[in-house]
Amino acid sequence: MTTKKPLSVKAKKRILIAKDTLKWLAANKLFASGTYFSFPPNSIPTDNSDKDLNKDLNKVLKKTNEPCEVCAIGGMFYSMVRRYKGVKLYECNAEYTGLNLYFSYIDPDVIYHGLRKYFSAVQISLIESAFEVAVIGSAEYYRIQEAIEFAPCESRTTRLELIMENIVKNKGTFNPPKINYD
Repeated sequence: MTTKKPLSVKAKKRILIAKDTLKWLAANKLFASGTYFSFPPNSIPTDNSDKDLNKDLNKVLKKTNEPCEVCAIGGMFYSMVRRYKGVKLYECNAEYTGLNLYFSYIDPDVIYHGLRKYFSAVQISLIESAFEVAVIGSAEYYRIQEAIEFAPCESRTTRLELIMENIVKNKGTFNPPKINYD
């Protein structure tokens, strides 16, 4: 008799992040693009005060009507923020539009470090390589090649959906099919 090993707490959270990313894509809160994470233009004004900068990003995202532009890890970061909260607006970058200051994007390092609470560096590299259909980050060469060949002809949205479905199917781990090099 084989007993199934229970999923770790982190694996369960990775599955929830992937499922939420699919949910937010379907709800048009995310738009898959080549950008890590951009807010809708002029949607999040700031006065740069301590009170404003210490707002929880989740609460701000709830109020945005237009989708955020994201890559694979940007979409996962959005889902992580919406589910687990804790990211403050001061971690986002702001730019001026005329005389007004708006939050415009999130730096890739903030995204990477946020997701590292749940995903390994190799997993992040494989996920982003599959989405961008290019080598992103570092992982074993053959695994990167498998990630790149995961869904190369699909649209960005479809690739993101397929990656998230793969994570759910594989119990919290992105596992592109093996390539037979023989």
